[in-house]
Amino acid sequence: MKTLIQIQFTNRTSGRLQYKQHNMSNPSKPSLRTRLGSSSGHRTSGIMAILLTLVASISYANTSVVTNSPCFSQGPIVYVWADQTLLASQQTGSKNKPFGTLAQADAANARTIVIMYANAPLDQGISLNDGEALIGLPNAYGDYPVIQNTSSTSHGGNAVVVQGGSVCIDRIHFDNTWASGINYDNAKNLTVLNSLVTRYNQGEVLVDMPPPYVSQELRKIYVGGIHAETLKSGTTKITDVEIRDNHIGAGILEIPFNGANRIFTVANSDFTRIIQSPRTADNSTMPFANAILTMPVGELTRQDVYIADSTFHDFLEPLISADPVWVNNNIPILHFPQDGSESNIVVENCHFKNISANGTDLSIDIALASTDLTPVGTLPSPGKTKLTSIVRNNVFEENGLFLEKPYLVGAVGMILEAGGAIHEAKAYNNAFNNMISAFNLYSEGTAEDSYIISKNVASNMRRSFVTIFPAEFYDFTGAPSMQTMVNITDNNVTGLVRGGIILSTKFHDLDHDPSLNGIPYQSLTVNLERNCFTGRPGLAPILSSRYLLTEPSSGDQPGNVTITARNNNFLQFSLDVLDVLVNDTPLNNGGVQYDLQKNYWGGNTNTLDLNPVGGDGIVDINISNPLSAPISCYGQ
Repeated sequence: MKTLIQIQFTNRTSGRLQYKQHNMSNPSKPSLRTRLGSSSGHRTSGIMAILLTLVASISYANTSVVTNSPCFSQGPIVYVWADQTLLASQQTGSKNKPFGTLAQADAANARTIVIMYANAPLDQGISLNDGEALIGLPNAYGDYPVIQNTSSTSHGGNAVVVQGGSVCIDRIHFDNTWASGINYDNAKNLTVLNSLVTRYNQGEVLVDMPPPYVSQELRKIYVGGIHAETLKSGTTKITDVEIRDNHIGAGILEIPFNGANRIFTVANSDFTRIIQSPRTADNSTMPFANAILTMPVGELTRQDVYIADSTFHDFLEPLISADPVWVNNNIPILHFPQDGSESNIVVENCHFKNISANGTDLSIDIALASTDLTPVGTLPSPGKTKLTSIVRNNVFEENGLFLEKPYLVGAVGMILEAGGAIHEAKAYNNAFNNMISAFNLYSEGTAEDSYIISKNVASNMRRSFVTIFPAEFYDFTGAPSMQTMVNITDNNVTGLVRGGIILSTKFHDLDHDPSLNGIPYQSLTVNLERNCFTGRPGLAPILSSRYLLTEPSSGDQPGNVTITARNNNFLQFSLDVLDVLVNDTPLNNGGVQYDLQKNYWGGNTNTLDLNPVGGDGIVDINISNPLSAPISCYGQ
């Protein structure tokens, strides 16, 4: 079957990616950008070795790259060159007699600081003040000058510290830093263009999370390559940046809190070879491998996130498993609004490839989670933290041969967690290939979430297209108010290995931990219309996994679960329409409605395969009036 969608990547002159027609029957391999500078950040030249003191004779890129840079600021300009051999008294900061250290530039009170390409890196870091620009002058090969900071004390171990206001950085390679490449805790506006960030956080620096995290399990976080925990409202603009080969920590991390309002943009950028951060001994951190981590915290805090035209590929396997269950938390994009904040995120025209390091690790390409911070075992009233999200025109693909794992893993994990959070999500015009699942919809506690999944194409789904399940909650004793609405329309899915839609309406605890209680839905409504699901022989199109319905431990109250499907194709499924697996406890299904009328089943009209260990059957399944011919599928 040949399925087309308008999101194929092709090269353009900038080296980034754009989109043409995508053939999911044979997904192409885009030419991912491999460098903005060379892998070492500099290239030794015999001529330069001889003429170290003759700056004017070095083979540089045209110096107009400085004056033409969007970062260029009118005013005093100073030049810095790491290969400088003039005596300090002879160094004036001019292009012909540049400074030899960042400290000299730091003290010069210039508006624009130009870092000239050199064989050696500049060390010890630099501070930037409001209105200042840091611009690199590449060599003739296009390699950027390198700034590092091997000191744990100078500028906090950061290559650049933004002291305040608005700053702009262009064509710099930040490498081998004790902490971050760029720290902008105190910045209002940060712009980073055409730059490279590698081997950051060599010192494995941890910082405290903002209040109220101090009382939570997650209390600390590793600093990222570009990093801010900020009280300042303003904008962050990251364009044409490559981040790779971290020692530890997220590529870009921004946590606004205490009423800060920020606009955060990443475009035309590349993230690769990111490795997972380990748990600390006291479990105060989470073992993530993030390219981008954004997390607004607190009431009146708002963060608008836009991520576009970027590539995320070939993440690394940790040297030692950081967690016995969550084996490898490779999550390129994690957006996690907290504690009454509001946020909006759009991810579009991006490519995710080979994020799971070896095909057996846990990886979720996009995780969108929202929650309120509350003491363990308690839930606040709904309606505080609010998140709206759009994921569109992206490609997700893996090369690994995935093994079946008890935790459900997907290309896009749209995750809503406990605490009165509201999440409205839309995902459309995405393409998936060789993933475990495309969408994981994960609700907890007092969530109110609604999902629209439309006009996506997928092939070789190793588990399912959509998996819907509630979360565990430690010591949960409160009354749940978990309301979830899912609309799945006009999708075309082929090569399903296990099932089209998996409903796990009770969390299945891997270790049977008695403190982990499944939280039932107050209401779960799933609507499927005009979808094409093509499986493989031996499968059921709808698989109710583990528990069909859960009741709170304090009583036997069925949930309100309605599954409605109209005008869908379910092809090459040889098992029954509904396959129910129940593992441990009796099954009470008093509130479950399966209205599956007017679908095309490919000649299979069996209704039910119920295999409980114990239980009392299932209620109300209707597959009457089946279609006599298949519907036309999206993209054909």
